Amino acid sequence: MDSFMKYIARTTRCSNSYRDRVLADTGLTGPQCPYLIRICRQPGISQDHLAGMLYVSKSNVTRQLERMESNGFVTRSPLPSDRRVMQVFPTEKAQELMPRILQLFDDWNHILTQGMTEEEQTLLLSLLERLYANAESAVDETGSAK
Repeated sequence: MDSFMKYIARTTRCSNSYRDRVLADTGLTGPQCPYLIRICRQPGISQDHLAGMLYVSKSNVTRQLERMESNGFVTRSPLPSDRRVMQVFPTEKAQELMPRILQLFDDWNHILTQGMTEEEQTLLLSLLERLYANAESAVDETGSAK
């Protein structure tokens, strides 16, 4: 049997490529979409908290946010009570792009589930939720910040 990771990794790369193509006119990249969604949902989130929520390194978050800031999607400022903590806020440009990003995710879900019955989609979602719970549990056990 083939490894699940082979298909998960390939699907992730396809997803990023699809988002890159659809958002080519915006200056936002496919991998930056989850960052922007989280920032728009939690304005003022710290860079460290963002890294934990997305399961990426702090240095990766810093690099992506630098690019997103230079493209006008986010602003960063130190937390007044602790200047070591950088808060991230969406710009108006980011807020205006959110409906398009959310539609893109919805369209991608429809593409991925094309030809599946409702029952198959429900089963797939249930299995993916269990897969993610197992992955999250394993990461939490190794001491990763959430």
